[in-house]
Amino acid sequence: MTAPPPAADPPGPLPASLALEPTLQAVQGLWRREWLRAPGQEDTTTEVHWIQAGRLHVDLRLPADLPDVRGARSLADLPPRVLRALARSEGFAGATAVERGVCTWTRRVNWRGPLDGPDVGALFFEEDALLERGVFADYAELWRREPAAPPLVARQLRRVDGQAAVLARAGDRFLLGRGAPGALAALAALPERLERALAHRHRGALRRLFDQEFCRGRLTPEGGIIERSTNPLREGALAFPPDAFVADTVRLTAQDFDGATQTTSWIPV
Repeated sequence: MTAPPPAADPPGPLPASLALEPTLQAVQGLWRREWLRAPGQEDTTTEVHWIQAGRLHVDLRLPADLPDVRGARSLADLPPRVLRALARSEGFAGATAVERGVCTWTRRVNWRGPLDGPDVGALFFEEDALLERGVFADYAELWRREPAAPPLVARQLRRVDGQAAVLARAGDRFLLGRGAPGALAALAALPERLERALAHRHRGALRRLFDQEFCRGRLTPEGGIIERSTNPLREGALAFPPDAFVADTVRLTAQDFDGATQTTSWIPV
């Protein structure tokens, strides 16, 4: 479940013990990626978590070398090099289908914006490990299931302006993906659009680019508390109140580019 790397020689042969034909039911739960391998690339340090709850998924990927932003009040306080580093994160969420061991992740929201192509992987199980191999790109990822008690549930949400989000929980752990308005229809990926906004010192464009968040955290009596986020200034903040998985209207909190905290209402769809 990754952006296609450059085409080249595929990863090595599969272990003979791996069996095809996992189902959507079999991949339910909280997963942590152990490694990514592609031609000329191996990644064991990016922090990657994925919750599959029913047909919905949320995936968050944070590079290990993200800069320290302690002391900053808002994203607007950060220098361009730090904003560029934050733009290297990845997050996406949407619907999942598995047919004959081949999984298709249809992204409804995507941190980087427009998609490079379909996100499709062949899945193979071996005990608690799940191996994913790209169908339209040469890569392999190894996933391990994390222990998580019930419930396992997800909600697809929409705001009155059309902005989309997916909220998923596995026991007391959650992942939230909130996309930027119009990002999927953009003509360029987030890093390229960020460079243009920085070059023109376009504050409004920067606000729009970072009007999104992908985060993970824990459920507490106060609600969902963020532990890791594409906006590291949000770590420790409240993402949503405790009724978010049952309420008819879900209230999500956010911090805008200038540091103001906002609470908006979302409708399950």
